[in-house]
Amino acid sequence: MFSLFGALAQLERERTAERVSTVMAYKASIGEHCGGPARGMAIEGKRLVADEGSEGLQLLARARALRGEGLSYAKVAEQLNAEGFRPERGARIHASMVGYLLNNPRLAVAAA
Repeated sequence: MFSLFGALAQLERERTAERVSTVMAYKASIGEHCGGPARGMAIEGKRLVADEGSEGLQLLARARALRGEGLSYAKVAEQLNAEGFRPERGARIHASMVGYLLNNPRLAVAAA
């Protein structure tokens, strides 16, 4: 009896995953954004756009400038923390966040 319920539950999980995957692929094909916006971005009319003047884009610009001076990700993070920039969650900016910011293709388009 329990194995029957388990099999039905597994089947429903697979069908749900398939429906979600299909909807996300459709939305991507028509240019709609799926998920929450990255820092420095906003969703307007189901499209992802740059949030001009946001702290996120200021953070990105400063990180690019510091990286352009030849600093490592760790040193960039250290300098951003010293300048008072803060992450959305957490106490301080880490080197991995700097790497994510500088290598995120959506943010690169927004900051250009």
